Amino acid sequence: MSFGCDYGFGSGFAFDRCKVCNGDSTSCTQVVEAYNNDWREKGIDNADVMCVIPRGSKRILVRELVNDRNEIGKKRFDYVLLCARRQENYLIKPSSAKTVKEAAGSTITYDRVSGKERLSIPGPINQALRFMFVYNSGKNKGVVCDYWSSKKSEITSNDVEWIIDEESGWSACSEACAGGKKTRKVKCTRKDDKSIVADSACKGSVKPQDEMPCNTQPCQPKWHFPGWSSCSKTCGHGVVTRKVECRMKIQNPGKYKTVSEGGCKESKPLATKPCFKVACPAEWVPSLWGECSKTCAGGGIITRTLSCKKQNSDDSFDSFSPVPAVFCQDAIKPPVTEECNEDVPCKMETYRPLGCYKENPHKHLLPVFEHSFRGNIKWRSIGTIVEQCYQIVKHTKYKVFGVKFYGECWVGKFPSHVFKTSLGSCYEHSVGRAFTYFIYEIL
Repeated sequence: MSFGCDYGFGSGFAFDRCKVCNGDSTSCTQVVEAYNNDWREKGIDNADVMCVIPRGSKRILVRELVNDRNEIGKKRFDYVLLCARRQENYLIKPSSAKTVKEAAGSTITYDRVSGKERLSIPGPINQALRFMFVYNSGKNKGVVCDYWSSKKSEITSNDVEWIIDEESGWSACSEACAGGKKTRKVKCTRKDDKSIVADSACKGSVKPQDEMPCNTQPCQPKWHFPGWSSCSKTCGHGVVTRKVECRMKIQNPGKYKTVSEGGCKESKPLATKPCFKVACPAEWVPSLWGECSKTCAGGGIITRTLSCKKQNSDDSFDSFSPVPAVFCQDAIKPPVTEECNEDVPCKMETYRPLGCYKENPHKHLLPVFEHSFRGNIKWRSIGTIVEQCYQIVKHTKYKVFGVKFYGECWVGKFPSHVFKTSLGSCYEHSVGRAFTYFIYEIL
């Protein structure tokens, strides 16, 4: 791929035969005039006009067809003086040597090729020029005036055609994988001289294929990792991270698919590494909080202590050493006290024990039987029998309940004549044994 006439890389633009970048060759017209007069008057003063080249013309070439002894020259209509000779209106006089002059806005070159005279001007010229035939001897064998005028010309679809540059052929694929393209040169040209014109001139016909896909297979997986993140700490030891993933390109220009890490043959790059900008100043480091002064209902206080410490300069992230308190005089002090257990409600007392009592042999101590839990006693947690009995009787009219025979739940009014006995007569200080009650009062 190369630069076009517009200096754009790969644009494909070229000069048309009128020297217009990406033109359609209609901004000029080729003119070919033959001078065949058998002119016999000798001398420069008696020279004959062979052709008049109008202003704005380009690529001017006036040449002898056959070597003879006559001479050609040219002069301008306005007779601007370029030399101090007698024929001052002539820009270039016949000579045996090559002559180059700057005139009429261009470079004029007079030379002889194989003995035949030739005048060439790239143009464009800024004024009209007359080319003169100077007779010397013999017969004029013919002179041709060939130039491109600035006169507009027309071009039709029949005048142009698409041409494939078979010599250069298809280019190499633009990508090694994931889809590239091969290109070849397809140009719109004039049929008469094969000069290049703008593609738009050939819009009436189908353009041959000038590119085709190639190497569409996915690329080999590679590790992909963007730049590192900022350091996690503004001072002291921190870490920087980046996302590392194995992926392969499946389509150009930038479509990828993430694959398993085993797909990448190279060692996996680091995803984290330590960073250290500047040493951190000393700071107040708190101890752990102590226990709350109250267990429930708020009003409690927890405390902790502060120590002035500085992070060590080794690679440890959380390694601190104590330093004198003066180093922390500008550091912010964390609080050393806080309220605690504000949202923890205290457990409400629902019943209280009254003690262990013997049963009256002739009358139940508590007259109303509610439920027996004796078939479901858990001896290691016998206290649950008391809670179960309470849940049954708490909504009754009675304010006293008791448990006897390890699992019988009784309720009633507290009797006036009871025989209190030692707690040892009750099991686990919770429930009564045979003929004993452990009695509770509902609060």
